[in-house]
Amino acid sequence: MGDEYARDAMPGIGQVLYRHKVTSPRWLMALLALLPAATLGGLGAALGLTGAVGTGEALGLLAGGLGLAALLGGLSVVFASGRIAVSEGELHVQIGLAGPRIPIAEIESVSIGPSGGHKQGMGASIDLAGNRYLRLWGSNERAVRVVLRRGTRLVLTTKEPDALAAAIEEALRRQGRTQPQVRVEAGASVAEAESASETEARRARR
Repeated sequence: MGDEYARDAMPGIGQVLYRHKVTSPRWLMALLALLPAATLGGLGAALGLTGAVGTGEALGLLAGGLGLAALLGGLSVVFASGRIAVSEGELHVQIGLAGPRIPIAEIESVSIGPSGGHKQGMGASIDLAGNRYLRLWGSNERAVRVVLRRGTRLVLTTKEPDALAAAIEEALRRQGRTQPQVRVEAGASVAEAESASETEARRARR
């Protein structure tokens, strides 16, 4: 499911084949905002009651907690949403307001398999080999693994791995580059997933 922001900021190239939006739970956003205020406020109150600090210092701790809560609350709102758009010409992923735009022409193959990581929720990371991992509240057991022509990979954990992989395959097909999707069992190793994906991609190019 897309939204107005995605249609304006992520228009795609050619026909849009797939849109998806995911938002972090509101309770998590509230926790990130309220925890600093509660911690510093409680600390200030405890120190003030025991006489360890004066009233001014205790109020200062409380004010600092409220300020930090406001800052973290704003950041959590900005980075609480993730969006994916697949069009005939590109794969565009955003977490918050930033993320990669990958031309379909740069995609070698796509498959579903283990992500190789254990982190949950929303976030992004990159390893020493240049592989990028984008988490959008999906399962690490069934991640979408995109192999790029330059040799690196983009691994996405999303709630709709089958639909995303199918959209990327359709974009490849429309560019005349069909390849059979490889489905790897959840218990297979990352190396097995990569090997199977690359083998099928080579077969498709023949």
